[in-house]
Amino acid sequence: MKRDNFFYIEETTSTNQLLWQKSSEHCLSEGFTIRTDFQTNGRGQGHNTWEAEKGKNLLCSLLLFPKRIAINQQFLLSEIVALSVKNVLQKALGKTVKIKWPNDIYVREKKIAGILIENKIIGQEFAAAIIGIGLNINQTQFLSNAPNPISMKMLCCKDFDIEEIMFSIREEILSFHEHFDKNSENLQKEYFNSLFRNDNFYPYKTPEGNFFQAKIEQVLPSGQLVLVDSEAEKHIYNFKEVEFVIEKNK
Repeated sequence: MKRDNFFYIEETTSTNQLLWQKSSEHCLSEGFTIRTDFQTNGRGQGHNTWEAEKGKNLLCSLLLFPKRIAINQQFLLSEIVALSVKNVLQKALGKTVKIKWPNDIYVREKKIAGILIENKIIGQEFAAAIIGIGLNINQTQFLSNAPNPISMKMLCCKDFDIEEIMFSIREEILSFHEHFDKNSENLQKEYFNSLFRNDNFYPYKTPEGNFFQAKIEQVLPSGQLVLVDSEAEKHIYNFKEVEFVIEKNK
């Protein structure tokens, strides 16, 4: 496993932000990765923040040049990254790992990792992507109001080597991206089979506060979620237009 093409900084605002800055100032090669022990402005999707005790978890960003992916198929990259993280964790933990649409990583009903992908489009070319990963590794107490965090240590009662996990994830992402079947139907099938709560009816909520029961029918190549409600009606949602209802500390 290669351990070069890597930069460590004890503390930074955001590894995604720092990597964008470095990529604009230097000619970085694909897979270049930044890791930190603590982010002062760590972000999740949208306006969410990511809680991480200093030095206990994986907080990193890696640079990818996804030239095999068309700009109108950007969600394929999200699927590749989520499946890569899932594969590494499933092997390390010896437990079933799922992907909560669009790309949170879950073990049972608990969130263990989040992914934030930022893309750079130039003309009609998918020029670059920075993949930010927050993975709970050795933290055992969580103080935020996040309903259901869990870590690798909490699941396995032992410490894990943070950099070893990081390099394993990087290797999996780079390999998956290089060799994935460009027939997106196969990738989408693998992604769907790995989805959290893809087997039955579960509660959902809209931003307006409407609750309903539905089952995941599919995720479109665009990344939109297709739900079928209890009246057999289909509903298509973009990210943030619907959310899973998850009980705190279930």
